[in-house]
Amino acid sequence: MTESDTKSAGAFNDRRIKSNVVRGFYETWDALRLGRPAPARSDFLPETFAFWWPDMFLVDIGIEGEKPIFKYRLVGSGLEDRLGRGLGGRSSASTIGDGEMDNWLGSRERAYQTCFETMSPVHQYLRFKTDHGTPGEFERLLLPLSNDGRTVVQLLGVVIYQNLQTNRAR
Repeated sequence: MTESDTKSAGAFNDRRIKSNVVRGFYETWDALRLGRPAPARSDFLPETFAFWWPDMFLVDIGIEGEKPIFKYRLVGSGLEDRLGRGLGGRSSASTIGDGEMDNWLGSRERAYQTCFETMSPVHQYLRFKTDHGTPGEFERLLLPLSNDGRTVVQLLGVVIYQNLQTNRAR
């Protein structure tokens, strides 16, 4: 059984954020905007986001033809440990498997595309029960970075899991 909360970027409402950790991530990014649609890449200082490093990621955006290609530049060790594999340097589309959770996570490509096209935050939340009936939660927030205020050059994200057993072995 699952409950999901995936809203389009145009409908982003920070009051829908469930976790205080994700809220703090959003508020830190929001303060860097200084009235702009998104902060510049140069505004992103790793030490400012040190608290979130284990659960965060940075995605580069390249263009092939007219289609954006999302490639992980940096991925927190906590995320890679949960997934049981490294993601740095890999295309985001190449990291989606065949499992049920991976199918839901496949929506991340749509989320990345939406954040890129609209230069707005994208929030996703999923509440579920495991096969053993244990409740769990998954929350992801994508935030754009733009050097010129018109084009998204990178995506900054954080993912929080609650009570989700994943493959921590590499």
